[in-house]
Amino acid sequence: MPIDHFRREFGLVYINYDPAGLWRDDWLILDDRTNSPGEHKKCGETCTRHEFTVRSEVRQQVILSANVWDYRDYPTACKQSAVKMNPDGNKRHVFGVPGFAHEDSKKGNEFTEWNSGSREWPPIMMDAGEEVDFFVELDYTRRDMSNDFSSVVWGDKGPVTLTHKGGIPGMHFPTL
Repeated sequence: MPIDHFRREFGLVYINYDPAGLWRDDWLILDDRTNSPGEHKKCGETCTRHEFTVRSEVRQQVILSANVWDYRDYPTACKQSAVKMNPDGNKRHVFGVPGFAHEDSKKGNEFTEWNSGSREWPPIMMDAGEEVDFFVELDYTRRDMSNDFSSVVWGDKGPVTLTHKGGIPGMHFPTL
């Protein structure tokens, strides 16, 4: 297809990065009932907080992600509440990496917000043996919303490990 036809006919295109040459670790919790109240001003005490440490074994760029169900994956009857703000304010899920500003955040904040789907942090250059902490606060109070959450970390040169700071073991899932 000629590029001018492509540009004319397609309004939006998603491209998945091929992770075949990357190293990965992940943490998954289904039906999250963790009693760990949030602390961040954008989510707070009614949210569920998870804190993690990622460690790189070699000098490399590392990508962190926080993941809940995509909007498109919710049943039609539940889609409205999956993206709506919490009835008692502007609460959303919050993903933060202290010491590292997110390029999508306002004023160089060390956090970003999202409602559904995945949120990635821009690549962080980590030295061999270096550890970086991050947190995710999840607003599960919205009606009809699934309490499933995962985090995936990717390294481009070697092993990375992801550890839940509260010691909660996560389930793991394969790369498809």
